[in-house]
Amino acid sequence: MRAAGLLLLLAALPSCTAESATYCVKWRATSNCDPHGQREPHNDAACSARISSGISGFCECDGRRRVREVECEHHEFTCEEACAEDSSADLSCEDKYNPQGFEHVTCGSSIKLVHEPSRYRLHSHEIAYGSGSGQQSVTTHMARNDVNGYWLVKEGDGQPVCEVGKPIECGATIRLEHMQTRRNLHSHMFKAPLSSQHLEVSGFGVAGEGDRMDSWIVECQENQQCTAEGQCEDDGLWKRGELVRLRHRSTNHLLYTSSKARFNDNNCPHCPINGQQEVSATSMRDENTLWFAGEGIYVTE
Repeated sequence: MRAAGLLLLLAALPSCTAESATYCVKWRATSNCDPHGQREPHNDAACSARISSGISGFCECDGRRRVREVECEHHEFTCEEACAEDSSADLSCEDKYNPQGFEHVTCGSSIKLVHEPSRYRLHSHEIAYGSGSGQQSVTTHMARNDVNGYWLVKEGDGQPVCEVGKPIECGATIRLEHMQTRRNLHSHMFKAPLSSQHLEVSGFGVAGEGDRMDSWIVECQENQQCTAEGQCEDDGLWKRGELVRLRHRSTNHLLYTSSKARFNDNNCPHCPINGQQEVSATSMRDENTLWFAGEGIYVTE
């Protein structure tokens, strides 16, 4: 009966329309004529402001959506117009249709983890790294409808099996199992393929069973500061759409991606993952370590 309920939950989502996607947050400016470049908050603008040619950035709409990503050469527009015109706001529609009881990320949910700055989604596939561990590669992908972007939320390695539908607490230790390949999000002391100062992140295990290097601590950004397992300022819960960091329990590094570390023919000639961003683990705590739970199949108790 629970599985049928999950299907009904997804089928019940209303279709996205321009009317449901008109709420604008702000114009977000970026540097170097790159909409995925370094943020320039001092150049942000109100939704009604005319965005002229010569600056890059994106419009932030309701539900943390990015629309109208532009480089420096573009026609003048306002973010009010951009948010109203966008009709592909699946994430916003999902947030608006958020019935009571489905506000949190829960054990047994299958989620897409969205990178806050780039809006790329955590992704994996049956493609091994050509260096480092040689394990299954993990990247971020720009597509919203990518089937390789779903991750099952479950208890940390060696912990009691979590109760399906129970909300995940801030500071909890979890594993994320890639739904398509059944390998866990994993890190270790190998160097990342592009960012050699970072650690490699891979997919590891067989049928969802790996080792202690598969465990990550959920650090909730909003009203939460968690530095180690069970050490949070209060007993908050991981909410859908709210920012978190994932800290690797064994290395103490944070899950990271950046538009500056993107696979292409220069750094990975003829690679099947070109256009995707490297995922790594870093000791730095910056905006590129911020993520939120987006689309998915959410379950309740």
